[in-house]
Amino acid sequence: MIENLLAPENGVFLVSLCLFLLIFVIQAVSVVVGMEPFGFLDSLLPDVDIDLDSDLNLADTTPGFIDSVMSMLKLGRVPFVFTFILFLFLFSVVGLYGQMALFELSGSRLHWFLASGGAFVVTLPLLRFGNGILEKVLPKDETAAISASTFIGRMATIVIGSATHERAAEAKVVGPDGKTHYVNVVADNEGKVFTQGDHLLIVGRRTEGIFTVIENKNPLLEEQ
Repeated sequence: MIENLLAPENGVFLVSLCLFLLIFVIQAVSVVVGMEPFGFLDSLLPDVDIDLDSDLNLADTTPGFIDSVMSMLKLGRVPFVFTFILFLFLFSVVGLYGQMALFELSGSRLHWFLASGGAFVVTLPLLRFGNGILEKVLPKDETAAISASTFIGRMATIVIGSATHERAAEAKVVGPDGKTHYVNVVADNEGKVFTQGDHLLIVGRRTEGIFTVIENKNPLLEEQ
């Protein structure tokens, strides 16, 4: 077992396993002390559009390749640090056990490059399955049963995608119940483009679940 772990062909998997342990420990400690050292990872997700409300008839809502990949892997549905931790764990386990099984059968191991490619392919469906489980078990502050009209006049922050007058993005908003909700938003004015991290004011609702936003010109509103 130790010989298999320390084999040169398994170097990439050992690095992945060490990263998994390191990030897992840091994240566990940060939860206890109330910090988010890896919160920035969510902003590194590609600037893509997510699945939109079926009642929204807007132009150019066909998902692209990156949209499809993110949807397939269920990226963005849980904090990205958890997805990253899960990926590192699955990638290292699949690689190490795959190399071990191959060595037992043939007496040799794959070159690390070929082995990592194979492990990556096998890891993807497992990652999708794992993200689906995490989505159900991780505590969430979203989707409380309150009137959607109460979001109007509140601040929203775009978390996934870019919002234009024709295309929606996902944004988070703190409701009157103090909980965080996730809604789809579009720009109220034509020609406007709002991107990830923009703090916007919700001024209306276009359809069920689709809200219109404008630039926030009152800095005091960002404190709510």
